Amino acid sequence: MLGPRQEVARERRRQMQVRGAFVAGLQHGGSAQRMTFLLACADYLLFALDRLYAQDRLLGELLRERLAPGESEARAQVAEVTARLDAG
Repeated sequence: MLGPRQEVARERRRQMQVRGAFVAGLQHGGSAQRMTFLLACADYLLFALDRLYAQDRLLGELLRERLAPGESEARAQVAEVTARLDAG
């Protein structure tokens, strides 16, 4: 299992690889190939955003569980973020 720093480093490497693939894909191919590539990019971005939202919701749940009952301001902030995630 990776530690937090290693996990962040892995995610950064993945982002750099994806960005490089996007750039390379946009520079090559005709219009039909480019359209196929752009549709694949859109699918990937939807997947990545859904994953990010799921992680953020999980973090919100973990934060809510760890907050003391008297921390109403922090609870309100977590609820606001959760509501914005749900609206997105």
